[in-house]
Amino acid sequence: MSSPNLAGCLALIVSGLKSEKIVFTPYLIHRAIQNTGKDINDPMNIGLIQVDETWKYLKHNSEIPSLQVSYEVRNAFFRYG
Repeated sequence: MSSPNLAGCLALIVSGLKSEKIVFTPYLIHRAIQNTGKDINDPMNIGLIQVDETWKYLKHNSEIPSLQVSYEVRNAFFRYG
């Protein structure tokens, strides 16, 4: 049930960012979740998402240019022969 929980938490976060007109990137959201997650001493280093702490992080750090990293993914086709 972790995937539906995370999807709902992300929906709350993105909805709040859009309603407050806060500029965000997927990288910024990912970084916020990693930095604010609760450590549960999991051997695979998995934590619990903390929506309220993630929201505070995003509101506080959304204006820092170095955190607004964006990137473009392109399909690359290689020809052999």
